[in-house]
Amino acid sequence: STLFLGLYYFSFRYTRSINWEAPWFALPLLAAETYSFIGTLLFVMTLWKPTFRRQPPPLPEGRTVDVFITTYNEPLDLVRLTVEAALRIRYPHRTYVLDDGDRPEFRALCATLGVGYITRGPEWEGKPRHAKAGNVNNALLRTSGEFILILDADQVPAPEILDRTLGYFRDPKVAFVQTPQYFYNVSEEDPFGSQAPLFYGPIQQGKDGWNAAFFTGTNAVLRREALLHLGIWRYVRQTERRILRAISELPVRMQMGHVRIPRRFRHYARRISRAAVEASQALREGEMTLEAILARFNEEVEDIQREIILEDLKRIAADLKAMGALEQQRAVERVEALGVEADTVEQVLGTPEEVVALLEAPLSEAKLEEEIRRQDLSAMSELQQLVGVAPEKIFQVFTEPFSLLEFLRGALGPAATSTRVVAVETTHEVGQAIEKGLWGLLYDLSEVAAPPMEALGLDETVAQALRLESGEALDIQALETVSITEDMATALQLHALGWKSVFHPEILAYGLAPEDLGSVLQQRLRWAVGTLQVFLHYNPLTLPGLTLGQRLQYFMTIYSYFSGFASVVYLLAPAIYLLFGIAPVVSFAGDFLVRIVPYLLMNQLMFMIAAWGMKPLRGEQYNLALFPLWIQAVVIAFGGRRMGFRVTPKERRQGVYLHLVVPQLAVLVLLLLSILFGLVALGLGWRTDAVGILINVFWAAYDVFMLQAIVRAAVSQPVGPRWPPARVLPPRYRAMAAAEGEAQG
Repeated sequence: STLFLGLYYFSFRYTRSINWEAPWFALPLLAAETYSFIGTLLFVMTLWKPTFRRQPPPLPEGRTVDVFITTYNEPLDLVRLTVEAALRIRYPHRTYVLDDGDRPEFRALCATLGVGYITRGPEWEGKPRHAKAGNVNNALLRTSGEFILILDADQVPAPEILDRTLGYFRDPKVAFVQTPQYFYNVSEEDPFGSQAPLFYGPIQQGKDGWNAAFFTGTNAVLRREALLHLGIWRYVRQTERRILRAISELPVRMQMGHVRIPRRFRHYARRISRAAVEASQALREGEMTLEAILARFNEEVEDIQREIILEDLKRIAADLKAMGALEQQRAVERVEALGVEADTVEQVLGTPEEVVALLEAPLSEAKLEEEIRRQDLSAMSELQQLVGVAPEKIFQVFTEPFSLLEFLRGALGPAATSTRVVAVETTHEVGQAIEKGLWGLLYDLSEVAAPPMEALGLDETVAQALRLESGEALDIQALETVSITEDMATALQLHALGWKSVFHPEILAYGLAPEDLGSVLQQRLRWAVGTLQVFLHYNPLTLPGLTLGQRLQYFMTIYSYFSGFASVVYLLAPAIYLLFGIAPVVSFAGDFLVRIVPYLLMNQLMFMIAAWGMKPLRGEQYNLALFPLWIQAVVIAFGGRRMGFRVTPKERRQGVYLHLVVPQLAVLVLLLLSILFGLVALGLGWRTDAVGILINVFWAAYDVFMLQAIVRAAVSQPVGPRWPPARVLPPRYRAMAAAEGEAQG
């Protein structure tokens, strides 16, 4: 009926109702209505085949389970309550506290309670941390349970949580079982719409019918095999893509830089290009392993590098022969200028030709010792006294040039090592002149001999891309890290890999909801931005492996976060008509009313049936009233702005947050004024379009009713219970709750 009435209405809207005298107003309203109609169709599809799970399958025996309690900056007492409740879970398991804050008091608590304590190791230093996803991924590689129950620090589990969920894993294709989030500190009024009964009811049950139930980050049991499958698959895929892209782009990079490559190196560039083409072709054909393809390509690059170095050294050797003779002759002339006989110098250093020979073929250690013994020790001592340089150091210049170069660079500085000419004033400076002159020559050698691989396109960026290492602290990361809502991204990828999901509707854990508007808005913005980030990285409409139903279920959730733009139109439209008399339609009466009223009534009836027995009103109000936040989320996500992960506060806060709802307050005042003006204008006879005014007064009043909820929430103070139900509390906490008069059944 909804589909039929919707098509009946929109066929009229598109063909006969548009006020073309005010297209700037009429077309945005029509676009907003169309957006909402598509959302309604997606919602109807969700409700089309729900799965109602009453009793879980029989409980399997002998399965190993790890319970992960994730924490970053939550208070110790809060985490202790969750840990002690986790220890009361009936099914055999190991409990671990995943402390991303690395706090000594938490380590001590875990030792006292006999639970595991896991924090990040040094491999994470200087690497992306990925917030909660990184914390869980780190723990996955340090534990071994077949299944993992993930709990946020404030989520107090019921003792039967594993008894009621593990049975679903009898199906070997089930990757995770999600249970609802329920918040024990929320009052009956639920001023912030925290409970989300519609989502953790008909929507999740509907998604479950399409095998598209969402993982929401906590109160869920996951199969380790599925997570590791996802982590390994993602690592291999990303590595292959990165290497394929780098290798495929390499010939283009080299061709673009061809004019900058010296002519004598261009044949090497062509060889690297051929190797890159062969490697990329092998990657696409899949005939060889990634490691083998990369090894073959790198081997060719290393061969080319060696050939370039060898060619350079041959050229340098030829230049060095003449340069060395000239340097030696200058050194001898400087010594002779001080009255030292050239024969004495040659007794130690040798003739210029011998010096060049030493430079071209350094002496081995054994030959060096033999050469030293062969020298006239008295002549060497005489030279040492004259120039202040030990004979062993002079020979070391020729035998260990690069190690001595580093010594001189550290002792004298880079400028000193390149000095060729030094004023000769003392006999000591003669020695320095000899040593520095030789070292300047060898320093040039080290600079020239470096192969110009960057000129060939093989810079550090390409080198990094051609490594099997991911550059992350962990190569295998099971939970997705591309979005700050790692839960949705992980579920999407698991479904794309063919895994199944289950939504079990029983409340099996009790947590804390934000108790001030600032924290609520921070949380909702993070959810919205994270969901849109998932869309940008993994578009469910095109991601391989998903069924049509799964594609539409994920798309519906992503689609809903664009509602802020439609909400602006819905909020401003009645005010524009009441204040200025400009209509978005040709007429509000007649054919328009005949079509829109049945359509809206059927929508409302469908919604009431879907939410039977629930209180979804607060969620509807927030969906409209949070229009600035939804628009902000779109701007952040599509603008590429980075939004860090901030833990939602778990402690009670009080305050007035009207400054956070200024746009809503402004629209609220505008609507009230427009209602007043419209009624006055109608009563005084200024306006005669009574039907249009009354329709828009009703419309504006509805908007006011929806907006007032968030204004009231801005001044709301926490009044909810302080303790979860007594059945999930450890005995000593139960006594504390009873003493405060808050023990619940």
